[in-house]
Amino acid sequence: MAFKSSLCTKVLVLVALLVCINVATAVSTSKTVSAQPLELNDAAATQFLRSEERKLAVTVPGLEQAVTSKSWLSKLASKIKSMFSGKKTPADMFTKMKLDKEGGLLFYGSKFTKWTDYVRKNAKGDADLAIFSTLATHYSDDALAKMLHSAKKVGSTKELATKLETMQTTNWVYQKASPSKVFKTLELDQAGAKVFKNPQFSRWTDYVTKTNPKNPDVAIYIGLGTHYSDEALAKMFTAAKKVESSKPLATKLEGIQLQNWANADDSAQKVFKSLKLDKTGDKLFESPVVGTWASYVTKTQKDPDAVMVALLKESYGDVALAKLIASASKADDTEKLITGLRTSQFQSWKDLGRTPEHINTLLKLNANSDDLTKSIMKQYVKFYGKVKVD
Repeated sequence: MAFKSSLCTKVLVLVALLVCINVATAVSTSKTVSAQPLELNDAAATQFLRSEERKLAVTVPGLEQAVTSKSWLSKLASKIKSMFSGKKTPADMFTKMKLDKEGGLLFYGSKFTKWTDYVRKNAKGDADLAIFSTLATHYSDDALAKMLHSAKKVGSTKELATKLETMQTTNWVYQKASPSKVFKTLELDQAGAKVFKNPQFSRWTDYVTKTNPKNPDVAIYIGLGTHYSDEALAKMFTAAKKVESSKPLATKLEGIQLQNWANADDSAQKVFKSLKLDKTGDKLFESPVVGTWASYVTKTQKDPDAVMVALLKESYGDVALAKLIASASKADDTEKLITGLRTSQFQSWKDLGRTPEHINTLLKLNANSDDLTKSIMKQYVKFYGKVKVD
């Protein structure tokens, strides 16, 4: 396991918990943390950060309890020592029992149980705090987070690991750790597109919510935006919306993304390219984010279908677009979009005075034409209000 390189950092992380020393348990973070929220007024709450700006981590102003002075090191050591009244401190016993050599298996050995029993039996104060402070000085934040996450899965260590995990989260609050930093500490930056499925994701969102209670969803979006592109975010939100447990949050985050683009006055074409839809070719309607683009155009345009058809015609051409629409799968999540685009394209043809005969020529329809081309013709004839004679 990696050891922390700076005593000052250890103290910064740990010293704020000294205010909780007389609290029977640290499980209730709300009782031990007095976090200042991310201050966003009404204008800021709607002016979401663009791709470059959102890479700035969200900070938590006002937590003055965390002091960086090295003088706190002696105070911390003195406090822990006073809890054990001349007996060996938890740190002394931890080293004596060679628990610092256990690595990631620390929680599962009998020596660890004996050590925690010793701490609880002899501590004149919060034994769990003494346990946590010892572990936090021996392991890096990410290493400890990983150990605690694993220990929570085991019945015999679940209760303690849960308490220690809460203490670690409390320390991050006092340390004013950015959501981006905590995201990396929990190794969520390695989760890729499956970040919503990662069990540590809920811990991260809980942390962001605690530190930004007024605008948690915005803060979560900004935090994710430091690690993912617009396209990746859109794909994640779309996938997460299909899972009942993550649907509410994913829906909110998707709404924030759409509003972010709208506030920046992004054109339908720009968002189309941001989502890499211009790279999909004839697989456009198979893209999981085509619905996101359609939602944005619908949000910002009076006649969204006409706008989308006009843009797609520039990319594909009139005939190719008609075939693309006709060949699209009528899946539940795209049927409404496809129907709207087909109607809009047909209406544009009719507005231009294109009769079925014109479209017949446009499609180069003949006896050898494929069924797809024939189906377009039949659909337009029906739309145009005429009956085709076989």
